[in-house]
Amino acid sequence: TMISYVQLLIVPYIQETRKNLGLPDSQSALVILDEFKGQTTHAVLNLLKQNNIEYVIVPPNCTDRLQPLDVSINKPAKDFLREQFQSWYAEQIVSQKNNGQTVQPVDMRLSIVKPIGAKWMIAMSDYIKSRPEMIINGFKNVGIIDFLKR
Repeated sequence: TMISYVQLLIVPYIQETRKNLGLPDSQSALVILDEFKGQTTHAVLNLLKQNNIEYVIVPPNCTDRLQPLDVSINKPAKDFLREQFQSWYAEQIVSQKNNGQTVQPVDMRLSIVKPIGAKWMIAMSDYIKSRPEMIINGFKNVGIIDFLKR
């Protein structure tokens, strides 16, 4: 349940982060939620408040404009993975042609694609980790940093 998720993951993560940053337990944190009813029950929102966790609920059909990771990470990640797949697929076709074979559908069995996809995911993760400004810019672009500075 969402209550368990908050109790077992969100609250301990925020407590550990506060500790690592030398912040008091009273330091506010921020959680951004969409309007999914299971996340926005009175019990969940009260539990967040009890742990000094502020929340913002993104209205329906607005996550692509108001959710920081949608703005800064998800689209570049999808674009990266799409580009990797298209390059790999094109290489498979070119390889068939260069070997004088009649072009056949590319073997898309999970046993073939899964290890390649895992490599792409690691490369994408490394790329994002090396550019923390991408995440910061997501919060700037949706206006959260300006709001918090008030």
